[in-house]
Amino acid sequence: MKNFIVIGFMLILTSCRKESSFSTNNYICNESNHLVKIIYYKDGLVKSDLTIGSIGSCNLVYTSNGFGKGNASNYLNSTIDMDSAIVIFDNNIKAIHYSYNKIGSNPKAIIFGNSRNIFGGSSSGGWVNRIVSETKHHIETELKYTFIEQDYVEAKK
Repeated sequence: MKNFIVIGFMLILTSCRKESSFSTNNYICNESNHLVKIIYYKDGLVKSDLTIGSIGSCNLVYTSNGFGKGNASNYLNSTIDMDSAIVIFDNNIKAIHYSYNKIGSNPKAIIFGNSRNIFGGSSSGGWVNRIVSETKHHIETELKYTFIEQDYVEAKK
């Protein structure tokens, strides 16, 4: 009888499974030598809840946690319905970024699909995704967009 109890207890322990989980942190960083601000627009109106007033070396703009070990939601999901964004360098030099659904008339705008578009495109544009850590039951990822000096130079043209 004692053996049956031990075997039963072992079966219970080995049948317990730990749930898989994920976490992601998304950053917008600034490696240019200029102040950077982003204003998002939808239907021609400013989306103040998404506006980033000042980007330091790296601003955490989105975080997500959940169950499963697949792709996590990310910052790009929160901006998918936007029409455009204006990136402002040093409070006066502007670069317009068109989103996925926007076909605008500004020939200087950075269109979706351009590798430096803040909305992604071209295999996520300037966004870089990396695995920070991974175990059997958890994966932590990071998604990061970094403004560089060349972004400022292009905006000045």
